[in-house]
Amino acid sequence: MSTEKNSEKVALCVALIASILALILILLQSVFPPSGGLFPGIGAGSAPPVRVPGGARGPGGRPGGGPGPGMMRRFAPSQEYVQKYEERVRQLKTLSDEVKARCDAAGAGIEELLSARTRWLDAKLNLMRLKKGRRIQSGSFANTCIALKNAEQQLQMAKAKFDAGGIPHEKLTELRLALNETELRLLEAERRLDPEKVAEAKAMLLKTPLEQLTDQDLEKLLAAEQRFHGPR
Repeated sequence: MSTEKNSEKVALCVALIASILALILILLQSVFPPSGGLFPGIGAGSAPPVRVPGGARGPGGRPGGGPGPGMMRRFAPSQEYVQKYEERVRQLKTLSDEVKARCDAAGAGIEELLSARTRWLDAKLNLMRLKKGRRIQSGSFANTCIALKNAEQQLQMAKAKFDAGGIPHEKLTELRLALNETELRLLEAERRLDPEKVAEAKAMLLKTPLEQLTDQDLEKLLAAEQRFHGPR
């Protein structure tokens, strides 16, 4: 009789312990859902896969399947876009010629002519990029070289006018600041480029006035934008 009572007590204890464990498990699942937390494997289903920022990795090993290091992505502008840019270059050339005609007739200053020619050359560089399958870049090495040449020549002419008493010293200070800003931009633009090609382009630019730059000279500026992969 005593043995039967002991067996009943043991059975009751086991059932009670099982009920308590089941209750604890239910409470844990309500606090820590199966999708994550302390017990990610508990319950139906499993935790969702973790997404890699930037999307799936495709060919080249980069997020989204883009080209990896050393792989060039060619830009393909629409024909309409290229045609519109060609029209822009033609209009800027016309403007430059018109300003030159006024300058020759003493109706416009050389400073205005330099500014007009700078805009035209800047646009020509961008059109050359488009036709090579390259994107237009703001602050690129080649375009900044043109801006630097303009700033240098503008300052030289202003110095001559200042010596003749034609402009205040404040104007010289403004032009020196403009030149300094352009020099800083050029140093930043050439930082990762091939030093030899950069030096060659700068040497050409040093001896060639803005108004005498040819398409071949512009090609040299673009060639200097090649990335440098050697030791720094």
